[in-house]
Amino acid sequence: MIYKNTRFSKTLNVLVGALVFALGTSAGTFYLQDTLFVFIQFNSYAHWAAVLIGLPILMGLIQRLIKIVYPLFSTLIGTFISAAVLYPLYGSRFWAEPPQLLDMLIYILIVSGIGFLASQPLRTTFLAAFRIKRSSPSKPAKTSKPAAKSAPKKIDGTRTQRVSRPASSDRSVVALIELSVGLISLALSIFSIFFLGSG
Repeated sequence: MIYKNTRFSKTLNVLVGALVFALGTSAGTFYLQDTLFVFIQFNSYAHWAAVLIGLPILMGLIQRLIKIVYPLFSTLIGTFISAAVLYPLYGSRFWAEPPQLLDMLIYILIVSGIGFLASQPLRTTFLAAFRIKRSSPSKPAKTSKPAAKSAPKKIDGTRTQRVSRPASSDRSVVALIELSVGLISLALSIFSIFFLGSG
């Protein structure tokens, strides 16, 4: 998605991503629940895996493909919209008993976490997340007596390194948090699949 670097265009980009994510997850879930296609062809575990893992991964990849600037906000907003659409349908059409509020919160956590994780380049996320374990405060490098002309370059380079290290460390922390949220959502989805599939 091509956009200009303005606040309005970024906001519009996030909203478009949220609507695409909400439309894909809600329409896909409605189709799977209404037709029970995967359930009939395979089993209940495959059905819930498609709802809780397959659809969020697919929509997360689409978010990455259309280059959403802030996929975290898009997936969160889109999941809330999807939950608001699907919640009454589960109560009136899909389930004999309406779902509880806790069910909707778990759905939001699972779908948004997996969708966001799928929207990120996994190799970059893993490398940035695990780089924080290897990073440690290093001692300033010993400098030999520089020539008068090269002194400003070395001073500038030292300053640049001192400024860029915290930024790199911050990115590693953020990547570690993102990866943790995604893995927690994935673990929760697996538990939910076995719980709902056996019910």
